[in-house]
Amino acid sequence: MRAALGAIERIAWTGEGFRCEVIGGGPARGLCGSAVIDFLAQGRRAGLLDEYGRFNRRRVEELGLATEEIQRGRPVLACRLAPPASEGAPAVVITEADVAEALKAKAAFQSGMATLLDAAGLRPVDLDGVVLAGGFARHIHLGNAIAIGLLPGVPLERIEVIGNSSLAGAYLALGSVGVRRVWERLLEAAEPVELNLCSGFESAFVDGLMLPEC
Repeated sequence: MRAALGAIERIAWTGEGFRCEVIGGGPARGLCGSAVIDFLAQGRRAGLLDEYGRFNRRRVEELGLATEEIQRGRPVLACRLAPPASEGAPAVVITEADVAEALKAKAAFQSGMATLLDAAGLRPVDLDGVVLAGGFARHIHLGNAIAIGLLPGVPLERIEVIGNSSLAGAYLALGSVGVRRVWERLLEAAEPVELNLCSGFESAFVDGLMLPEC
């Protein structure tokens, strides 16, 4: 769900289960993207997920977190994160199918980033800094995002989260001719990269579908 009241926004592994932080502090009704990133990292670290994003059924069952959801007419293994918000409501769970979709999104971002770095002849350690824009970036756990490969492996102090850069940029452009001239030079210097034409993109995407040791 979107980051609204009732959404789980943070997940931490306690050793016996998950501690969930819910927007508004009330009962959990779903989870938003920042919590999914946490789950991938924490679930891998706790041994609940393997490198392919599949649940370790025995481990999940031993902890009493295992349940099944019916998706497309078939039972799918799921991990229970939070109890029902009210009588008759479903518990908040994450399924293997959910994990697979999250890994596809991660792989798309990770492979694009790896391909661009390769095209520039750079490695993540060569980056002076990483700038994250947008509201979503302000709420993710940076350490967990790095652990699963969503962000490049650079020291946290090199990552700057700036919020709504498009709005701030539009404001600057309206008020400063000098800023617009700088942007024009940047636009002229930029070189488009067709990811699907890059030889290493497909293999980078496949690598991105995996969950590294966290």
